[in-house]
Amino acid sequence: MEPKPTLMLPAGASPPPGQAYLELRHERRVLRFPVSVAKERAPGEAAFAPPRLAGVLRLFAQRELTHDRSSGRFLLARRGYASFRLYAATIDDVEGLRRHFEAQGLSVHTEAQRIRDVTQLDGYLTLIFWLVALVGLMGGAAALTASLWASVERKQKELGVLRLLGMPTGAMVRFPLYQGLIIAVCGFVTAVGVFQALAWVINSLFQAHLQSAERLCRLPADHLLATLGGVIALATLASAAAAWRVTRIDPAEALRDE
Repeated sequence: MEPKPTLMLPAGASPPPGQAYLELRHERRVLRFPVSVAKERAPGEAAFAPPRLAGVLRLFAQRELTHDRSSGRFLLARRGYASFRLYAATIDDVEGLRRHFEAQGLSVHTEAQRIRDVTQLDGYLTLIFWLVALVGLMGGAAALTASLWASVERKQKELGVLRLLGMPTGAMVRFPLYQGLIIAVCGFVTAVGVFQALAWVINSLFQAHLQSAERLCRLPADHLLATLGGVIALATLASAAAAWRVTRIDPAEALRDE
């Protein structure tokens, strides 16, 4: 146990009977601890404290202190988790962590409001993107269907001759199907090439604000593969109408001279 702090009383002051205590009050904080009164008297009307005790008293004006009677030491009161920074796994977990700590009586500062605004903005932008993409898909499917149907109509005489020569219906259906797949895949490759060029330009413009391995505009490989699968499925559905038209061609029309 550390010795009690020594305090020199001013001249003419008599020490209190029994155990002497010093009590300090600052705003709402109170610090009370035992002291030993020195036999020497301090000159003047002010009491004198040793430098170590004076430093503790000065610190009490800035921080809350407590006195441990068992060890006789001054302890800094806990200030919570000041300057402690906690990282969430995702921005979606920030609100849950804030509620968890506030339920325990801990005051925390988060950017939950900004995260909420960004999340809402992301949801709106995603909705707009899918609406534009849906319009584009519907327009592309309609254009591809009309193009394949017109192609079958233009080649109706040639297809009728093939039917007359004995080509099976299954083989005839493959003509518009393969044509639609070729057009769709070529369009997909062209679109990916244009996107990569634009992505390179965008990443070059924002290179100063990004880390070495970061990219502002990119498409992962799994997204490209999923998009390719969707394009193939859409082309297959678009060519179904033209394939049905092929099956309705009468071989006798190949012998008719218009």
